[in-house]
Formats: sequence, structure tokens, C-alpha cells
Amino acid sequence: AQRHMQHRPPVGLHNLGNTCFLNAALQALAHAPLLAPYFLQGHFVRDLNASNILGTGGKIAVAFANLLRAMFPPDGAANAPAAGAGSRGRSYAPEEFYGALCEASPLIGEQRGAQQDAHEVLIFLLDAMHEDLNRTRRPPPYQERRDLGEEEIARRGEERYAAEAWHDHLK
Repeated sequence: AQRHMQHRPPVGLHNLGNTCFLNAALQALAHAPLLAPYFLQGHFVRDLNASNILGTGGKIAVAFANLLRAMFPPDGAANAPAAGAGSRGRSYAPEEFYGALCEASPLIGEQRGAQQDAHEVLIFLLDAMHEDLNRTRRPPPYQERRDLGEEEIARRGEERYAAEAWHDHLK
């Protein structure tokens, strides 16, 4: 088990009106071995890129960090989620995160409370966090690569062109 989950009862998420799709995605992300500690320990802050026009201005990344802190507070913290009525463990209502998601995603925001697909929201969240944490401040200009003929590929080899493309990508 990961350190942030050791010796702790499981934490459930309240359904905020057809948000089980979101809860499934959030539970998967909250239990991802490297992702959760990255946010819980605050390492994400140094990578935050609120000016990335492809991101959410850092809102999803910050809201996810806040959600994880609420789900997995430090030992002895007063803000630990309380046990829900009739439950054996703890539960938490992810209202702040849901609000940030509705603001960032037109599909979910315009149809608040409507059932969505867990896979689609997971892809959206991963992409949003990727862009919110993308360290590239100014992407390099796009350069069109010329198409290669079969004769040229046969002469130099696919591996050579693949290595060159990878090298250009890393610049």
C-alpha cells in the first residue's frame, strides 16, 4: 500500500447527483501509485503552469490536490472526513472539485447532474492535469517534415528515420 493510504480506513466519495462516473475516475487517480504522492507532498506546485492556454489555469490540478488532502489528511489532522451515516469508513463530498470540473469542462458544466462516461472524464482529467502541469512555457514552432519515399526509407532504414524524429521531438 502507498504511504498516504497505510493504516487508514477507505474513503468514499458522496454522489452529488449522478456523479458516480466522476467518483470512479477520482478514486482511480487518488490511488495511482506515483500521482497521489506527487500532489499530496506538494511537488506539483513547482510544475504548475497557469498560463498554458491549453490547460485550465491550474484550477483542475489545484482542486485535485485539495481533494486528495481532504481524502488523505496528515495523521491527526482535524479536517479528516467524518464517517457517513450507516458507513463503516469515511466519506467525503467532492463539491469543490466538481465545481472546478464543471467550470473547466463545457460538457459537464452545461449538463450538471447528468450522467457521463467515467472513461471520458478520466481522459479529460488526465489531459487537463497534464496541461496544467506542463513545464513548457512556450512551445516550439511547428515544423513540417517532408514525406519520405519508399526508396529513401529502404536506403537509410526506418530505424534511422525514427531515431531522427525522436531526436527532433526532444529538442
